[in-house]
Amino acid sequence: MSQQSPRKLGKYEIIEEIGRGANGIVYKAADTRLQRTVALKVLHPRVLWEPDLVARFYKEASAAASLEHPNILDVHDVDEAEGVHYIAMKYLPGRTIKQILDQHGPIPLHQAVPIVDQIASALDHAHKEGLLHRDLRPSNIMVDDQGHATLMDFGLAVGIDSAYASGPSGLTGTAEYIAPEVWRNHKPDERADLYSLGVVVYEMLVGEPPFKADSAAAIMTRHLTEEPAFPPGLPEKVRLVLAKALAKDREQRYQRAKELAQALEDTLAVREEISETVETKEAQPGSKRPAAGWIVAGVLGIALVTTFCFVLLRGGGLPPTLPPTKTATPTHQRTATWTNTATMSPTATATPTATPTATDTSTPSATPPPTVIPTQPTAALTLPAPTPAQAASGQDTFGGERITFVSERDGNPEIYIMNVDGSGQVRLTDNTATDGSPALSPDGTHVAFVRNNQILVLSTDGASEINVTPYPAVHRSPFWTADGQRIVFTSDRDDPDRGWKRSYEREWRLYAVNADGTGLSRSTGTWDQSPDGTRTVFMCSRDGNIEICVRNVDGTGEKRLTYHPHSDLFPVWSPNGPHIAFVRNNRPEEGACYPGCNCEVYIINADGSDETNLSNSPAVDDQPSWASDGSHIVFVSDRDGNPEIYVMNSDGTQQKNLSRNPAPDYSPSWAGG
Repeated sequence: MSQQSPRKLGKYEIIEEIGRGANGIVYKAADTRLQRTVALKVLHPRVLWEPDLVARFYKEASAAASLEHPNILDVHDVDEAEGVHYIAMKYLPGRTIKQILDQHGPIPLHQAVPIVDQIASALDHAHKEGLLHRDLRPSNIMVDDQGHATLMDFGLAVGIDSAYASGPSGLTGTAEYIAPEVWRNHKPDERADLYSLGVVVYEMLVGEPPFKADSAAAIMTRHLTEEPAFPPGLPEKVRLVLAKALAKDREQRYQRAKELAQALEDTLAVREEISETVETKEAQPGSKRPAAGWIVAGVLGIALVTTFCFVLLRGGGLPPTLPPTKTATPTHQRTATWTNTATMSPTATATPTATPTATDTSTPSATPPPTVIPTQPTAALTLPAPTPAQAASGQDTFGGERITFVSERDGNPEIYIMNVDGSGQVRLTDNTATDGSPALSPDGTHVAFVRNNQILVLSTDGASEINVTPYPAVHRSPFWTADGQRIVFTSDRDDPDRGWKRSYEREWRLYAVNADGTGLSRSTGTWDQSPDGTRTVFMCSRDGNIEICVRNVDGTGEKRLTYHPHSDLFPVWSPNGPHIAFVRNNRPEEGACYPGCNCEVYIINADGSDETNLSNSPAVDDQPSWASDGSHIVFVSDRDGNPEIYVMNSDGTQQKNLSRNPAPDYSPSWAGG
């Protein structure tokens, strides 16, 4: 970001990007009215429009702002400007407990005690004010160079009397820190937070949480059935404190956070002075020993970044956002004095992606010729063999069809296209705006997408680009009609109060426009109709959770297809009619898919029979899109460490990574799919 022409968001002057999480970006910013530095947290460009997520964003700010305590993060402001939702927070120096553990291993007991005492005080205050935190973990605790601890990220906070606000399962938080009664679907109270605090204390002293496994289900089983294991060097008095904090029966736990903190502090008075913490993995090669004296180490100031979970949502336009700025690569020096030579964010990656300088993107710029991106070779797919003519012309092996998607490999979200075997990856857009929600036309010659709340249509050879919705409103979620002549999208243009309402409060209606921008009209169709146009599939709320339903286009004949205690999301009808693909979140988090969740791509017959898990992996698998003949499904998976575009046969076999790039790739659309 240019220092000569800083970008503004309302009254905040953006100084630099200081970190980004899965769903948000945090900027260091200056409050031009009050003349103070803040950490400005905005929703990420990848977060497609989702009312629950935006509502949770504001709930986080409201919950934190209602609590006044020296160990709870101060929230200065929450608002929306230029379509961007943001929270302005106190700018904090320090590191999260997770960073400390990742870089230096366990924390010495005599240094952990004052941190626990401060967080316990903050937690008791929140409980006294009627709030449960519900997501207490090391990444939500910041410690500065003076040892001052701050509790943050109240995104899952809820009133004690309404602890079922997210649904009857009550299951919220991060698996390693969820109390047994929450796993059993019992109504949580303050003691669920205290269990989470006990897990955090265990992890601070030992270096890892007491119950780890490869899946949320396995972690749940361990929470419910196993007692925590303690390393040999842990003092007996400390073991007793942790055992009580982690009791399966909440009646047997500490009943207030301060009781736990006091019990832990009391162990210091009866043990021999321990200069270093417990050695948990001394016999294992490469184990980390704790660094003494870390509280007084020199730590350069960094800004708070609360933890976001990556939400993979189908469709939805992208709100305009601040282009990310170039960020220097942090240098990690793992020394006894904990010296850092660069500013770090708790959720920033080790090597942030450099991004373009911000420019005014209110008017879409001309699109340069597409850039071919070399990719790693992928294994051959089970796709129809090319005809001799196709082979001679170098055309891909699926009748010339291609897949369009969004990638951040060049620093910000751009539209890409590739052959269905992953070859020939080409960047179609090249600008500093946020491009998203691509939809490839049935004949594969054009792609509709969202930029700055407008629907644009771009030829796949990059030769032409037009704005088909040059109207003063927000337009999102484009998709093509079956004949490829018109584009259907959602718009808030009919809401007279859209200028002051937040996005999730507005009235959204379907519109359609010709591919050349003419013929704008209200659409009588629905989001996902059957190929014969007689029925529609949609998400329905039944029995307190989200299921898949179908009904006739006139609203009659509704039928529920899925019956599952978790959330079934984002149904897509197959082009040939008999099947519906959808996403099941096996660890529901307010309806969306987050890291650590086990979201799977399923298929079900349109009559509700033969439900089958296709993707069947422990990762987040999301955003299914059909091939034009229904033989394959393209989807997004983070099983290789970051979101990538995958393809599989419609029976779930031959799953292949197509995009194979270290940057996030998402929002795939198959021509005709």
